[in-house]
Amino acid sequence: MRFFRKIRRWLRHESLTYQPQKVTLEALRQIIQTREPHGLFYAKEGRRLYVGVDNSTGDAWTEDFRSLRHCKRWLRDPEMEPPGCE
Repeated sequence: MRFFRKIRRWLRHESLTYQPQKVTLEALRQIIQTREPHGLFYAKEGRRLYVGVDNSTGDAWTEDFRSLRHCKRWLRDPEMEPPGCE
């Protein structure tokens, strides 16, 4: 797992710098399915869940979070361990 985070960090460093963008759940599903466009995205699902998608490299890394703050932090810092929200 740590190996993949290092690769992800290197690939992000080699690509453009993206800022997290809020999108709808439908748009997020489309990004995950098509791997386009590249960038950092998040959406709110329900009352207390945020879904973050790092598609800066076209791999659509996806994590769930209980707070927007943790979601955005993870999108900006690939080394961060996502807090427990499996």
